[in-house]
Amino acid sequence: GEEVLADASGMTRNFLLMKIPILENGKGTATVGISTDISETVRLKQQFELLANTDPMTAISNRRHFIAEAARELKRMYRAGENLAVIMFDIDKFKAINDLYGHAAGDRAILAVVDVCRRMRRETDLLGRLGGDEFVIVLPRTDSLEALAAAERLREAIAKTSVIGNEHKKILITVSLGVALSDGVCSLDEVINRADVALYQAKQHGRN
Repeated sequence: GEEVLADASGMTRNFLLMKIPILENGKGTATVGISTDISETVRLKQQFELLANTDPMTAISNRRHFIAEAARELKRMYRAGENLAVIMFDIDKFKAINDLYGHAAGDRAILAVVDVCRRMRRETDLLGRLGGDEFVIVLPRTDSLEALAAAERLREAIAKTSVIGNEHKKILITVSLGVALSDGVCSLDEVINRADVALYQAKQHGRN
């Protein structure tokens, strides 16, 4: 088995432990133990798991990890007889930001949006980057009015955010959002698709 022990300096280390009984006349009289320090192996495993689950630019959940976590949360909500809300959003005219100010400015815009989301989300909310400038938040135990209010707060906070482009020009950032609520039977894909449709409608009605 494995065990975690503290060394003389107080640092925790991981060990793989093997215990072998010594028998005399069929009776156990002693035990020989072999303990192997596997701390580095454990550290590398944790690092690889983090890399596999995390978007490298923003350090939030990547698409694969987010979908897996959100699907588990949806099942948990259904078992408890509760709903969750999904907020889909992306940065308005993101391609124009990249084209006019360069990809570095686009990256700064993405990081600024994620920073706002981190500050505003509840501890139980799930945040993920689906790709490019498209993001999604899952809000457990949230009704439609609460979800719309949360989306509006997020929209307003991001609209007060800016980044610096070429020649120190300030770039104002806005996002468009779509909100959908689970209904106790639909799949995660269905909820996300409905939120995506609502996001597209927000874009069609003028963005922000």
